[in-house]
Amino acid sequence: MPRAPGSKKLTPEKKVAVALFLVDLAARGTRVVDAVTKATATFQLGSTVVWEIWRSRMDAGALVAERPRKPKKTKRTKDEIAWLVAGVPLCDRQTLESLAKATAVPKTTLWRHLKSGTFSLR
Repeated sequence: MPRAPGSKKLTPEKKVAVALFLVDLAARGTRVVDAVTKATATFQLGSTVVWEIWRSRMDAGALVAERPRKPKKTKRTKDEIAWLVAGVPLCDRQTLESLAKATAVPKTTLWRHLKSGTFSLR
């Protein structure tokens, strides 16, 4: 789940500190749910983040590793969409809805490419 706008990225040091805190409480016999609640209050983190740290506590590499964002692979390239739009007669390009029906490309995708300048309706 993405972070809220403006919030800082959780540092590996803080992740390890939370994991050690949770493991220490669990070793003392504290229930996991109570340990997560205490960690949430102590470190001022969301419960989802603390639960993720709890799940990955045994794998130190997962706690400190950076997970790079992979760019989403698109179904069609800009050139393919421009080619599809160019193949539609002008009378079917009057509205975005008619263009979407003629090209079988979603309206949202057409709108994004229209705004980026890949093609024009006229």
